[in-house]
Amino acid sequence: MIGDAIYSPTEWEWFKTKLRLDVLETSGPKFVTRYTFASLPNQPLSMNFPEALVECSFWCETTERLLEKRASRSEHLKFYSTWVSSEQRRVGDMVRSFPRPAKEFDFEKHIVYTVLHNYGMGSLAVCNFYGGNFSWKFEPDRIPE
Repeated sequence: MIGDAIYSPTEWEWFKTKLRLDVLETSGPKFVTRYTFASLPNQPLSMNFPEALVECSFWCETTERLLEKRASRSEHLKFYSTWVSSEQRRVGDMVRSFPRPAKEFDFEKHIVYTVLHNYGMGSLAVCNFYGGNFSWKFEPDRIPE
């Protein structure tokens, strides 16, 4: 029979699959969450976040409205900190279901959250949450203090 060989995914592969399936169920036309992963659990995701293994990117219609009205950074953070907290719980629940990642995954250095601005032909990072801090990618004239 074709395809009768048994394949056992690693915990890393299963973790990635579970997260991707989970966000497919919660994404919609006004709020989208996507995950990007390092190729291997011991390779960095990007040079900007050398210890990050996972990037969680958000896009929401709320971000676009806040940018249009030139809302302050504190107004943006009211929404973004809630999104990050929600995803931290989701990822935490997922990580705890795997013995090895539950011991090794560090939420301060292994995951970066990115809020995106959709400009129609693509997207740009508005800010990142990494290591317990927000870093703004947009200039102060776009998102005032």
